[in-house]
Amino acid sequence: MSEKPQDAETSQLQDRIRELEGADAESRARLAELHALLEAAPIGIFLGRDPDCRNMVMNRAGARMLRIPDQVNPSKSGPDAPELPFRVFHEGRELTPEELPMQLAARQGIAVEGFEEELRFDDGEVRFLITYAAPLRDELGSVNGCVGTFADVTESRLVERRHRETLERLKLHIDNTPVASVEWDAETRILRWSPAAERIFGWAEPEVLGRSLDALGLIHEEDREAVGGIIEALLHERAARNTLRNRNRRKDGSVVYCQWHNSVLRDDAGKLVSVLSLAMDVTDREVLETSLRSQAERLAQADRRKDEFLSMLGHELRNPLTPIRNAVRLLGSRPGDARTADWAYRVIDRQTAHLERLVDDLLDVARIERGSIHLERRPLDLRAVVRETAEAIASMIDERGHRLELELPEAPVLLEGDATRLAQVLANLLNNAMKYTPNGGHIRVSLSEQDGMAVLQVSDNGRGIEPDNLPEIFDLFSQGNRTLSRSEGGLGLGLTLVKRLVEMHGGRVEALSEGPDRGSRFVVHIPLGQAAVPAEEGPRKAPPPAAEPSDRKRSVLVVDDNPDILDSLAMLIGLYGYEVASAGTGAAALDMVARHAPDVVLLDIGLPDIDGIEVARRLAALPDRRAMKVIAVSGYGERVTESHGDPGLFDAHLLKPPALDNLLSVLT
Repeated sequence: MSEKPQDAETSQLQDRIRELEGADAESRARLAELHALLEAAPIGIFLGRDPDCRNMVMNRAGARMLRIPDQVNPSKSGPDAPELPFRVFHEGRELTPEELPMQLAARQGIAVEGFEEELRFDDGEVRFLITYAAPLRDELGSVNGCVGTFADVTESRLVERRHRETLERLKLHIDNTPVASVEWDAETRILRWSPAAERIFGWAEPEVLGRSLDALGLIHEEDREAVGGIIEALLHERAARNTLRNRNRRKDGSVVYCQWHNSVLRDDAGKLVSVLSLAMDVTDREVLETSLRSQAERLAQADRRKDEFLSMLGHELRNPLTPIRNAVRLLGSRPGDARTADWAYRVIDRQTAHLERLVDDLLDVARIERGSIHLERRPLDLRAVVRETAEAIASMIDERGHRLELELPEAPVLLEGDATRLAQVLANLLNNAMKYTPNGGHIRVSLSEQDGMAVLQVSDNGRGIEPDNLPEIFDLFSQGNRTLSRSEGGLGLGLTLVKRLVEMHGGRVEALSEGPDRGSRFVVHIPLGQAAVPAEEGPRKAPPPAAEPSDRKRSVLVVDDNPDILDSLAMLIGLYGYEVASAGTGAAALDMVARHAPDVVLLDIGLPDIDGIEVARRLAALPDRRAMKVIAVSGYGERVTESHGDPGLFDAHLLKPPALDNLLSVLT
């Protein structure tokens, strides 16, 4: 029996209800799943439920981002906006509610992607968000709300900021250091050019970017091969880093020395990304090192010259000692032979004079180096000095067969100077000309005035000077190219003395030569003076030696610790009629003075027990000191004895060995 129509409709309705209930249950399940998903999502999800986006809801993550309770309306255009604890900024500017991404999506129906927001909370905390927003539409396409997602990127932004600040600090440090930073690629095109590079090399960054090192002309042409090898090693993986010092051309063409430190950056595949070169200007250091090397070479050369000089000094000192020794032996083997005695006297006198000249040159150089020589300046006519010096060495010139030509002006050449030292300057130049000019040569001396200077020239047609020797011809211990023959003799100090003495007069001296066998010329320039002087004043003459023994028997005490000096000096003084006593120590001298009260005491300084200065100091305390003359006889100079004692301890100073005329002069 078939169902009634009413029952069929009921059954259909029940089926429909069950379908709807099933769909509702499934919808609630999906909604629950969606809600769970929204709550579990790590990003903020916001939903705007009206076209103006005034009413918004959010998930738990969104509430935590905004630091507000879940039930609060987070819309900045909604009723809870005044209580929201944050403000929204974009690129440093605060946004109005109408400019916010959710409001833009709802009101304008547009999608907003990757919008960066900066939330600044009332307590000072700052959060950074990346926002995506899209409009929601009904079945007819009308906007009835919006949806948005917010990702908190604060940590990554802070890391980026710290990284950026670190890079900026590093860049600032690099830009402010004296080290140039140059980055370049595989074609040596410049990618980065720091301010220090601009300061060192002169080009501004816009002028060099994209240009190659070679096109820029940065590498000095003489160093390009070496630098090219360094670059090749970097580009072809033969070196990851290297160092080189080379010359570089600046923009203005000048040259600087730079120390380069290069390092290569490659990607994971090994392909070269760039090369970073750090360069420091080391021009001052290079100049200093070059100067130090040059100075070391000069010192080494000076040391070699000193050793050669000491060797040669021994040779020169033995030369006169040999004939002196031979003369003494002949005197001993031929006693009473008048001819032998006369010959020996002349040999000993001549060779002793030669020894004195050698020692005087050594002492003069030492005094000048110490600054202990003081010029006795007086007004003089330099013509007279030239004439008298030429007369003094005329016999030596004649012995060698030289022809001496003097060219002197008719008018006086007036200046303030030490006549004796200026005569020594000319004598040394003439001796030098005679020494290096073969017998029968021509020597010329001329004197003139030029630009307020007296110009004295000594030229010869002798051996000449090698060009390499000219710069050091006046150096101490320099004597040109020496040979073992030593035919010219001498210590090589004469020209050093000339230079020092001329400079002490405020002048200068130069040596000129066209080369070997072309002769030489020495030119002395000395400032002129205005003082009037007698026309023929020349070097001061030493007082003539006493020709006769003293008429009055005066007593002399000779004090010296060298027995030979003591005996020979006592015998020599005795020949001139003096009563002579001797003492070998300071104590003995003081005892003899106390017992015999001599008229004159010739006192050595270097005594073994009490030095001569202390002896003179004790003698100065005696009541009758004024009646006694105390003379220092020493190898030390006068300034040395005075610097170690009280001024005025000695009445005079004699340098060993004392010249006879000087000795007799102080005795009388």
